[in-house]
Parts: sequence; structure tokens; C-alpha cells
Amino acid sequence: MKKLVIIVTVQVVLETWLKGQAKFLSNYYEVEIITAPSHTISSIESYENVSIKTMDFNRQINFFKDIKVLIQLWFYLLKEKPTIVYTLTPKAGLLGMMASWLSGVKHRVHCVVGLPHLEAEGNRKKILTITEKITYFFSSKIYCNSIHLKEIVMSMTSKSVDVIGNGSVNGVDTEYFKNRLSNEEKNQVLEKLGFTTDDFIITFVGRIVKDKGINELLRVFNELSLKYANIKLLLIGDYKNESDLNFKREYEYHR
Repeated sequence: MKKLVIIVTVQVVLETWLKGQAKFLSNYYEVEIITAPSHTISSIESYENVSIKTMDFNRQINFFKDIKVLIQLWFYLLKEKPTIVYTLTPKAGLLGMMASWLSGVKHRVHCVVGLPHLEAEGNRKKILTITEKITYFFSSKIYCNSIHLKEIVMSMTSKSVDVIGNGSVNGVDTEYFKNRLSNEEKNQVLEKLGFTTDDFIITFVGRIVKDKGINELLRVFNELSLKYANIKLLLIGDYKNESDLNFKREYEYHR
């Protein structure tokens, strides 16, 4: 059976965007996942029924760590000789596409799910723009998870860029998101969050960091809350650094 290696920077991608994809693809390929170490790796392996190899990926720019992971990936792919290497997220894409090209992998597929350089400034913006172009150079096929992203990516590479359907990474499990809660259960959830049935709730889902537009969201919400008493904001996501929450100090915080 042909081998497919999926490379992502952090395990949360496997628990959300790609949940169930490796399990499905294992019907057609010998699938292996490469990602950063995490305490949830064993549970992901059990759910997806595939093996996971960990390497010391880092989301931040770290030249020495990135070179180390690049070399590890290169030698690993030389040894395993996969038919396809599939990467998501910028860091996994950069290192995964370079390593797979160096090791002679024919099918090097990268999926663009976001462009950090669009929100960056100064030298960081320049570095992130260059790394994106390097990723595309070493890819043999590029996909984007939205039509708008495709338009931006096409301005950065001469290679063909495609979007699956109208934009997706893994589709949506409609059974999982089916509305099964009774009105009583919904009211219990609202009460637990400190909301009422009369509230107009704006919900954000994602990493709570500046790059996701959190400061802009809070600025607009703060203005709206002065006009509408029943408007509420619900943030769903995680953060790793206290500096990610600096909007608490800039704007009045509302639940």
C-alpha cells in the first residue's frame, strides 16, 4: 500500500480541522502523521487508528530549531519513501515541502489555511512572505481553503492553485453539529455562561491572539455595547502567552 505522510505543526489541527481525515484516508493509504509532542497524541492515534511521529515543531520563527526539524524530516522521509506528503499550516508547510523535495517525494501537497504575513509588520512580514513563497516553490500541488485565499496565493506563485468545492479543509460533520439540545438544555448553557435568552450573542471561535483580529473585534464590540444593552461577546479558543490577552488592558472587557 502506498504511504501518505501528513505533517501539521500542532496537534490541535488533528483534533479539529482534520479530525477523521487520517482514518478515512487509511482505507487507501498507509497513513502516518508528523506533529509536535502533546499529551493528547495517544488519544489522537487511537481515534484515527494511525501512527503519529513527533518532532519539535515551533510556531514562532526559530532558525536553529527549524533547521533541526528540517534535517529530521529530510532523513525520515528518505527512509520511509512516502508517495505523498501533505502539509497544513505555514511552519509545517515550509519545512515539510522542503524536506519532501530534498528526499525526492513526487507528490508534495500543501494546503493554505491562512496567511500570517497579511497581519504582520516590518521585518516579520518580509520573512513570512518569503517563507510562503519558498513553500509554494517546493510544492508540487497547492490548495487553499477559500476562494479569497486562492486569489492572494496566485499573486505569489506561478503554479496552479485550486480550491476544493467552495472552500474546505475536511468538510463538516453535520451529524456532530446537529442541534439535539432541548430548550431547557440550551437555557442551562446560557445560564452557565452568564447569558439570557434576550441577549444577542456574537461568538468568536479561534486562537485568542492579535493575528486573529481580537483587538479589532473588542474595539467594535465595545462601541456596540454602548448602544445596545443586550449585546454580548463569547470568545471560544485558547492562548499560550499572557501578552495575547493585552486587549483586556486596552478595552473594557465584557462577557
